[in-house]
Amino acid sequence: MIIRTKLPLSQLKPHPKNDEIYGDGADEELKASLLAYGQLIPLHVCSDRKTVISGCRRLDGMDCKEYMDLHGTHAECLVFDEIDPGSPEAMEHLVNANMGRDKTTEMELREIKFLMEANKKTRLPADQQRKQKIIDLLSKNGGVDVGLGGVAPRSNAGLKEESKDEGME
Repeated sequence: MIIRTKLPLSQLKPHPKNDEIYGDGADEELKASLLAYGQLIPLHVCSDRKTVISGCRRLDGMDCKEYMDLHGTHAECLVFDEIDPGSPEAMEHLVNANMGRDKTTEMELREIKFLMEANKKTRLPADQQRKQKIIDLLSKNGGVDVGLGGVAPRSNAGLKEESKDEGME
């Protein structure tokens, strides 16, 4: 069941894997948009009513005095009552919710790694949809080698390098 509700910003936190995979927060453009227009899209929250699995950058942008003074101390949320924060479903939701965003190749490779780890923990074979997502990500980036040691690019050709200035455009 999915429940639409408002939750206090002070109780919400990003899923711990979000920073490991993406390692970014709200940029200045997102912060300015949130200040100007408020929250337009609900955050997706796990059954614990604390762990955000979609909207972590928006949460970061709303977690400031200036935003709360203008728009209040609560966030519009969709609570997914059947998704536990530590479950493979939470990892899948986190990655799926970020499919459309701009990402570096390294972020995409970390997504694949975490989806594979989540699948191993359940000791169940990956279903066709998971396999297709991995295949799509691999083909989008010119391919990678997936082995027992993890995921590695086949070559450096066409890979975008991460830099400290990235995201400051």
